[in-house]
Order: sequence, then structure tokens, then C-alpha cells
Amino acid sequence: MRFRAHSERISAPLAATATEQGEGWQQDIDTGRRYGQTRQFATRAQLEFKPNDEFDSVLSVHFSRDLSTPSSFQADNVVVPGCPSCVTAWDTGTTSATAVKVGTMALYRDIKGDGASLTTRLSLGFADLISIVGFDELDFRNSDNNNGIPAPIYDLYQHDFVRQAYEETRLVSAQPLLNVTDWILGTSYSWQKFHGQDASDQSTLFVDCMKRT
Repeated sequence: MRFRAHSERISAPLAATATEQGEGWQQDIDTGRRYGQTRQFATRAQLEFKPNDEFDSVLSVHFSRDLSTPSSFQADNVVVPGCPSCVTAWDTGTTSATAVKVGTMALYRDIKGDGASLTTRLSLGFADLISIVGFDELDFRNSDNNNGIPAPIYDLYQHDFVRQAYEETRLVSAQPLLNVTDWILGTSYSWQKFHGQDASDQSTLFVDCMKRT
């Protein structure tokens, strides 16, 4: 969906998109729960200001979110030495990726992104002075049934956060230098911060080892 309000000097376009899937394409054989469902939306708004041919500026802001239910890995032909009951409980008995066994693990995804940027151009006659300043951040939360079985062996839990800022200034020729070549001069700066906290649940392995000892 797009919408634009504008006058002679100011324009304000707005764009948005959304995807909502009815149900997931995977189903747990034991519980009937659905996985692999897409649920996403995003929006962007801009404010464009151009009072004359020598100057223009664009302010842009955006936001997105992903609340999809992840799909699960699928396990077939499970082999667990010394534990025939594990094979019965964990094996899906089919190679179809639509049939899975997740158990009590709650698969989830929550990814939020937002940011803003300001682009400004000033004509100096012989060259255009262009400035770009921006900021973005992403908050990523996710859990995956990495082993494809309804037991906590390598179940993955993720919480990552990324934040970045950048600035760029360019002087771009409006006419060839000595009528021979175009030229550009510029500087740039960027900064990024990342925080990751990933965990893997392997409790079934440890519990089994303790029982054997």
C-alpha cells in the first residue's frame, strides 16, 4: 500500500506492507500444533522538502516486525543406541517435511527493526554537496528446534541486538574538471554495536549421562 501527499515544495510518501499466513505449513504429529506460519509487516514514511532547484532534503523513517512462527527441523530414521523407546518417541516415521515432532518447546520469533536517515543536497554551482546521516537498530529474538525431535538436544534460543549509525559527506562535480573528467571528494564514518546472547538446551544429553552413571 502506498500513499503520497504533496505540494509544490513538500512531499510526504507513505508505504506499508503486511503478510499474514492463515496457518503454518507444518504440523506436529503428536500435538497437532502448526509451525512455519508467516506474520510480517513493515512501514516507511518520508518527508521530502525542495524549496528550489539548488536545495532538497529527504527525511526517511522505517519500522518492521516479524512475529512469524518458525518451522521445525524434521527427523526421520532416528537411531539411538540402547534406547528403542527413544526411536518410537522421536522418529516421525516419514520423510515429509510437513510432519514434525516438536514436543513442549515453544517455537517463536520476534524481530523488530527501526531506523531513520536524512539526505540533504545543496548545489554550489560547480558541484553538489551531499550529506547522508542515518541510524538503524535490530532486536532479534528466536527459538529453533534444531535437532528436529521432541527432546531438548541442541534446542537453540537467540537474543541478538544490533545498533548502527553512519554519516557520509560528498562533494560531487556538476561539470567535468578541465572538461576532461568528473570528480568526487568525500568522507564517511560508521559505528556499530552488537550484543548476542545465544543458548543451547542440551539437558537430555546430561540427564541421560547421569542415569547411565
